[in-house]
Amino acid sequence: MKTFARGTRRHKACETILGQARDKPACLRAAESNVSVWKQRLLYRVSAGQKQMSKTINALAIAVSLSLTVLIAAAGQVQAEVAFTLSSPNAFRNNIYAFAHVFTVGEQDLTVNALGAFDANGDGFVTSGGIPVGIFRESDQGLLTSTNVVSSDPLAGNFRFGDISALTLTAGEQYRVVAVNGDDEYNLDNDFSTSSFITFDAYGFVESNSLIFFNQTISGPPKLRMGNLDFAVPEPSTLLLSLIGLALLPLWRRNLRRCSS
Repeated sequence: MKTFARGTRRHKACETILGQARDKPACLRAAESNVSVWKQRLLYRVSAGQKQMSKTINALAIAVSLSLTVLIAAAGQVQAEVAFTLSSPNAFRNNIYAFAHVFTVGEQDLTVNALGAFDANGDGFVTSGGIPVGIFRESDQGLLTSTNVVSSDPLAGNFRFGDISALTLTAGEQYRVVAVNGDDEYNLDNDFSTSSFITFDAYGFVESNSLIFFNQTISGPPKLRMGNLDFAVPEPSTLLLSLIGLALLPLWRRNLRRCSS
């Protein structure tokens, strides 16, 4: 009996050891399965994070691009410029004339927003209906725009300026601004300055009470009598910064992608 009991205990011990040996691979398999699941979850989260980062980068890039586009568009017309500026005007009148000032636009287009007329004493005009002012294109003698500058229009320097619908003057093209003094005085002093965005070419005048194109121009020393114009030009510094931003945008996006990878 003792021998049988010892044999039975040995048999059970062997079965226990063998059972444990059989259970170990199952445990390992379970552990490996868990590791695989967590690995897949981790890879999924990393992938989702990269996708989210990519979306964020694209959104930021679009926002920057739109901002720069708006900035460049705004930079197109931020600097106001007056074509002619008088230093010490000398008012005079002996008749009614149509005065022409011929000029050439420089290297960039100009957008004219207002036309000006000489106001001798800065106290308004006596001519009924105001001073007619217009812009002609030299190549075809066409009248492009005109208005009557009146006493209620804003005074800047020695000129009052009446608003017009925006008119683009093409770079390199020649134009003339014509103004009729009517019952008002015109300027006789020749001391004036011209905007760097245009070149003063010639002036002339004929007896007329209306806006007309005429060929009687004088190419001698420039003289400013009656008409003027106000235009807008790009602000160089703002436009330069905008162009630099656009040039650096691809590099900025590439660096962001490297950081997210």
